[in-house]
Amino acid sequence: MQDEIKFPDAVIECGKYHIIKFPPMPARRGKRAVMRFELVAKTPARGGCGFSAKVSVNSYTLTRWTSDKRERMIGRAGTLKLKGHGNRDFNIFKDRMLLVMFAPDAVAGNSMSQDGLGATYMVEISDMLYKDAFNTATFHNLRQPVPGGKAELILTNAAVGWLDMP
Repeated sequence: MQDEIKFPDAVIECGKYHIIKFPPMPARRGKRAVMRFELVAKTPARGGCGFSAKVSVNSYTLTRWTSDKRERMIGRAGTLKLKGHGNRDFNIFKDRMLLVMFAPDAVAGNSMSQDGLGATYMVEISDMLYKDAFNTATFHNLRQPVPGGKAELILTNAAVGWLDMP
């Protein structure tokens, strides 16, 4: 990623949200604006996945498709295959929700998918940005309260920047 702006890691409590602010990102010829992050629903051990988050940029919620009908995910399809589930495809997006691995950290979450990217998201955000005003990315924790647990989301390695268009 070019001209990468990195953000601090965050713990997002059940029912809460976390906001990241970043500078204007005017369009660049031959480039697309992207956001990368790792996200897991914290659990003591690996244990499946669920639609536990919603992510928005400037009030536009991430969905599978960009406004011009391209896959929003970069470097992978809008689906993934979990280890131990054969060739079954799991959608990464469902309406306005994001599929998140139940895992103690991003390393464990990544290891849960066949491509090794279970907890990693690289998404195009060019169609969601303000070109002349500060931008925000908001990470919403949609998890339900868990008896004896905190139902947190763990956000790591978040950044925005630019990639060459294919």
